[in-house]
Amino acid sequence: MKKLYTLFAALSLVSLSWGQYEVHLTGSSTDVSGIAQVADNVVPDSIVQVHFYIKNLSGSDQTMSACRVKLNAPTEWTDQLCWAPFPDPTFQGGCYNTSGYSWCSPTVVVPSNGEGELITDVRVYTVGGEGLYRYYFKVGGVSVDSVDLHINPILGLNEVEPIQAGMTAYPNPASSMITVNTVGLSGDYNVRVTDVLGKVVYADEAGAIKKIDVNNFKNGVYLITVTEKGEVIQTRRVVVKH
Repeated sequence: MKKLYTLFAALSLVSLSWGQYEVHLTGSSTDVSGIAQVADNVVPDSIVQVHFYIKNLSGSDQTMSACRVKLNAPTEWTDQLCWAPFPDPTFQGGCYNTSGYSWCSPTVVVPSNGEGELITDVRVYTVGGEGLYRYYFKVGGVSVDSVDLHINPILGLNEVEPIQAGMTAYPNPASSMITVNTVGLSGDYNVRVTDVLGKVVYADEAGAIKKIDVNNFKNGVYLITVTEKGEVIQTRRVVVKH
């Protein structure tokens, strides 16, 4: 019998329109954008379900779509996406079977100061690898927010002590230079910068502090990911505004 894993937790939200959108969790008005969360110890034949709500603070009604990019996941895994205004008394939205590397939903109208609800169902049929999905919102063909979902299937019965490590990236927004500073990492690590579609725009080895020149970056949102010995330690969002 399938088990349902509901992830009501903070996710790594990025916003292309600074301050015009925010995300919150069920029963809370706190903006949780920029806080990463993973689904750990997921067993085979289960569903990882994510509910989160994007609030439209742009000052006008927005026609929005929700998109999914399958950055990395076992081929056996499948997923659905439900996207609608919240609440949805007129049944504007719907649930869809996503396919391919990138997929976008039909548009719905999210009213000014209203919310859109995105529900993602990732069906984990095997534990042969990890899953990394990126969900982003578009207004008029432009990406305005995104969130990553990292799924870690269970590998055994023994609990593993988590690494107490992290990193900061500042200033944010940045116009010319970003400084990446780590906490709790020993030795060298790798850092990469990707855009909201997963394209790598910068990658390099680094020590305790790394400065990244963003003068040639286009205006927009980027994700900075730090890895140590191939393991993702943390991801932070940054906005580049020249």
